[in-house]
Amino acid sequence: MTRARRRACQRRPHPLGYAAIPLAVTHGQLIVLRPLLQRDARALHRLYADRRVAEPCRIQAPATPQEAGRLLDTWSERERAMDMRRWALALHRGPLVGMCGLKDISRDSDPSAYLTYALSPAHWGRGLMRRALTHVLRTAFESMQLHRICAEVETTNERSSGLLAGLGFSFVGEYAADSKRAFELRRAPTSPMDAVPTPAHAPGNSGLEDRNFAPPTEAHHPPSLLISGAGCSGLTPSLTRPATGVL
Repeated sequence: MTRARRRACQRRPHPLGYAAIPLAVTHGQLIVLRPLLQRDARALHRLYADRRVAEPCRIQAPATPQEAGRLLDTWSERERAMDMRRWALALHRGPLVGMCGLKDISRDSDPSAYLTYALSPAHWGRGLMRRALTHVLRTAFESMQLHRICAEVETTNERSSGLLAGLGFSFVGEYAADSKRAFELRRAPTSPMDAVPTPAHAPGNSGLEDRNFAPPTEAHHPPSLLISGAGCSGLTPSLTRPATGVL
């Protein structure tokens, strides 16, 4: 990717201070990580209308593009309140094909957040979400100074479990009541942020890389992390936790 093309992705900064980041070129199309915009409402509705996306997330998907637009308004309000931060995976100068980010951001004595992500099945298996989440985690630990990131996936979703393991998340346990696995990633308190190279692929995650594309330097160096065995939010997996199924 040329420098001029990379600069073209970054011309419009977001009001909260972040701009588009090139992720990969697939099928001749540049995919970028950029802020969510109101114009993404129709594409967001299409994304969650696909049962392969909505069902693993256990969400009440927006029924119409108008509902998706109202959801984006809610997310914007939560971003301004610093309770949430979301990005879109999108074709450069084109529609959204996925999203990722952090929700339920806590600023208590152990600052933390929950990781959330979804991607159109047409773009599965190309390493896009791994690159996107690498940036999200770097932002969480370096810029936002969070200490802990939690994530939950369906017990049958091996692809998503492999993605989290490949990013360095530690398996915490399973919620027997609703068949979900809990994962956690904790920032190392004293290590340099660029000390650890990108983790090797976890089982079930091989073959996801687009070997014809070299992502930006930041995508090769996730933050230095200390994997914790403690449950997210201090809870054991069998106990009650924050409600799932919320976008």
